Amino acid sequence: MGIRLFWLATVLAGIAVFGCSDGKLNLLLVLWDEHEQSSSSRERYSSSGIEISSSSSIYVELPSSSSEEEISSSSEEEPPSSSSEEAIPPSSSSEEPPPPSSSSRGPRSSSSKTKDGYTYEDYPTLEEGAPGVERAQPGGITRYWDGCKPSCSYAQNVFLKDQVTRSPHGFARNCDRNGKEMPLFYRMDPVETTWAEYIYTPNACNPDNTRQWTQSTTYREWTAANPDFPSGVAHSAAYICSADQIPYAVNDTLAYAFVANNAGNCGKCFQVQFRGDWEYGAARPSHRAISGKTLIVMVNNFGVGDDAFDIMIPGGGLGAYDAFSEQLGTTPENLGRRMGGLLSECIFGDRNLPYSDPNGGLTPHERATLEESQDCLRAKCNRAFKNHPTLLKGCLWHVDWFMAVDNPEGFMKEIPCPQYLIDRYGSTIPLPTRPADLDPGAACNIGSISCPAP
Repeated sequence: MGIRLFWLATVLAGIAVFGCSDGKLNLLLVLWDEHEQSSSSRERYSSSGIEISSSSSIYVELPSSSSEEEISSSSEEEPPSSSSEEAIPPSSSSEEPPPPSSSSRGPRSSSSKTKDGYTYEDYPTLEEGAPGVERAQPGGITRYWDGCKPSCSYAQNVFLKDQVTRSPHGFARNCDRNGKEMPLFYRMDPVETTWAEYIYTPNACNPDNTRQWTQSTTYREWTAANPDFPSGVAHSAAYICSADQIPYAVNDTLAYAFVANNAGNCGKCFQVQFRGDWEYGAARPSHRAISGKTLIVMVNNFGVGDDAFDIMIPGGGLGAYDAFSEQLGTTPENLGRRMGGLLSECIFGDRNLPYSDPNGGLTPHERATLEESQDCLRAKCNRAFKNHPTLLKGCLWHVDWFMAVDNPEGFMKEIPCPQYLIDRYGSTIPLPTRPADLDPGAACNIGSISCPAP
């Protein structure tokens, strides 16, 4: 009893001497409790965060002013750090904010800024069943890159599902074969005062009106202002803007990308959070490696349903159309399998051949390690895009951030678009306006919409 009174007096004296801060009081309580516990007991103080264990003598809580660090379990596989990005030549295309210099594995504030001033959010974890959170279609997170003019650059597609409201971010931009933004529409010749019709610039995947375009006043003005424009019928159609549309890693766990989705969703953005399981069988190491990562996507094309996303990744597969091989002056075979692209070569390739070979890959792919999958895809990216640094950078994103994953599963939720994606989505070339020489009351249309007033 005397010993108990001694310890109690010690605690009270400590409070009087040291004050009543939580950290100091916790230390005194630890000393008191350690004396009272047997060596086999284990008790948790939920209010102080202190744990007493027989394997340790004293656990001391740090003062509240100390910075906390998030310690990952040593049993979890640590994704390898990317070193390939530094070796890629800088692109001459539109600037991209560099990833933050600090690791994303520590605690982050709700929002941070890149050196270029873009604010990026630390998006909350999507919980199944929470408001607005849905599961993506099983097997519905796919990939592609066909090089085509995006669907959201057409007038009839800028309307949302109610067919009245226009996309908040307007028309998606398109580019010439060299990656320079070009007009979305041109005025059909001959120019008359009784009507004005503006037609979309031809799509490189389906150049049905190329000759009309090359005979238009807009085309002549464009080529005169841009001497490096690839003039002539064979090279004048519109493609995707590669420098703007490649995926971009903000940090280890957050990235941005453009996707094909469904009609009526142009300019919408979604948070996609990946799961570690797989609809088609046992999850591969790559599926487990991206579990919990967040990809913010913006819709600029059509082709899949509302609950599916076809992510734009160079080398991700041509799919149903191909303007890409013609744009690069290569063969479709050099860009991987039609469905699945370069990674599909790895998955269904022959291990007896080098990874860079179109037929070289991982056999059997189900037992391939994460490093083997990444090494295989990295070799194929370098083979396909060694002379195209911007496209190579986008392809290597699939290696280093997307962990060479094949059609992962995930949760999704519609969110406001980050400024980074907005700035790379909308056309910077103004739409045509009603011509001054047009008769009053005469029709003027841009695709399916009326010409705005000058």
